[in-house]
Amino acid sequence: MAKEEAGKVDKVNLLGKELELTVKSGGDAVISMRKGDFDAVLAEKGVTKEVRETVRKAHDEIVADVLKFESDYLQKANKGKKEDNEKYIKSLETRLGSGDGSMAIKLTPHKVHTGKDIRTGKAYTTHKYGVASVTLNYAYAADVRREGGLLDQISKDFAKSLESK
Repeated sequence: MAKEEAGKVDKVNLLGKELELTVKSGGDAVISMRKGDFDAVLAEKGVTKEVRETVRKAHDEIVADVLKFESDYLQKANKGKKEDNEKYIKSLETRLGSGDGSMAIKLTPHKVHTGKDIRTGKAYTTHKYGVASVTLNYAYAADVRREGGLLDQISKDFAKSLESK
């Protein structure tokens, strides 16, 4: 993609809404929908604001309980140990369920990031403590994933279009 195309904005219609598609400098593109518009799309599909709030509240409570446990466990297990000790636990991940609707919550006591300031060229190191991540898993529709389904057709279309170049 030519650099002069970076930053280009197109209007596209998706899910009944007019959205902006922006081409980024690396060649990737992004389509963004405002929160209110997405809420409206969900409501049209029968997912009310109240249902989303109930699910969100349940997820928040689960995450808080798991993070408290993981923090206590890691503090106790790593007490008095240096990070280079082979018995030091570098992170703890709790997997709740499997497949559609499952959740993974991970706590890392200490993360070190090294980099270089692009303006000065000076190397730097940052330390972050108690880094948490939460992953919600969603298995989209089986008919989209099945052989001959939408993903299969998309794959074949791209293979065909890229082979011809």
